[in-house]
Amino acid sequence: MKVFRWNCSVRWRALIRSWCAALIASWSCVSISACPDASDCGPKSESSDIVQQADFWHAQLSKPFDSRFGSAPPELVAYLTRDNVQHGFPERPTAAAIPPDFRRDLNAAIAEMPPFIKRALKDRLAGVYFVNGLGSSGFTDRIVDRSGRPAGAWIVLDLGVLSARSANAWATWKENTPFTPDSANMLTAKIESPANDNRKNAIQYILLHEMGHALSVGRDITPGWWLPPSKPDPGQFSFFSVSWHYEDKRYVPRLEEEFPLRPQVVYYLRPKLRADQMAPVYAELGKTNFPTLYAATNPFDDFAESFASYVHTVLMHRPFEIRISTRGKDVEMFRICWSESRCAIKRQQLEKVLASVKS
Repeated sequence: MKVFRWNCSVRWRALIRSWCAALIASWSCVSISACPDASDCGPKSESSDIVQQADFWHAQLSKPFDSRFGSAPPELVAYLTRDNVQHGFPERPTAAAIPPDFRRDLNAAIAEMPPFIKRALKDRLAGVYFVNGLGSSGFTDRIVDRSGRPAGAWIVLDLGVLSARSANAWATWKENTPFTPDSANMLTAKIESPANDNRKNAIQYILLHEMGHALSVGRDITPGWWLPPSKPDPGQFSFFSVSWHYEDKRYVPRLEEEFPLRPQVVYYLRPKLRADQMAPVYAELGKTNFPTLYAATNPFDDFAESFASYVHTVLMHRPFEIRISTRGKDVEMFRICWSESRCAIKRQQLEKVLASVKS
């Protein structure tokens, strides 16, 4: 997420911004060049940016679903640049034109998804837009109507990150980002069979994650990522409550889902874990109801990862496994949990969400 970066997801500066909304306002500048550093930007209130307004996307939302994909407009590039500046990311995004071969992969990736996803997002997804230099694979933020109510979302993907990577190469790259590399320990991820290990399926998995964030906007799945943490009403967020609760002004895992190294899991930024901690991290993860390591970082990516991995493995019958080796010897194997007892309650709640989305 950026608010949901990948990845969403949530590359977590989005979450940092939303959780600190009471203290840190969004930055607003006239153009990208006006924001070489944070001192050049003045603060504005949350949701005040034009790209967070549903009215800005009205023309896009009126188009057929498959026509809402393209190069990021200047206003969106400026917004992403301000966000990078605000949260200390060195990248400065630029709009990216989609090459014909990439567009074919994008169209095929979406066409192969279960039809209910497209139906559910038809009136909610303002589009999928492309940049270079995003600093993560993807980014999702919500849009609001004139009354300030959540009305949908847009998605941004980094063309450069996706152009040269197959599905397994991309997943392996992503899952290694929490760990400082060394020559003795290796992590490889498999989300496709060798015959289907291509760029199209990398795009598809990333989109499933980001679309999970988009689907959650305005629904009682998790608290809004754009709001400061607060204690939810009992029974309001049944999916959230399976793994998370509110404590000390933040959302933390329930005691039975916590593990010692989890707070040090950070994707895309400077890693806090050593490569020799890969195996113990995944061994502990396998005792929880988090379907992936990224899901364990926060409740918002927990839903997006649960949605993406469930659609990918259960509905589309694709693989998902993490293999860790030390000096060439396999030491840990992590597989998706949807057929295991540890995720039975979470699967039940997720399927209730999907049933409501399909209706």
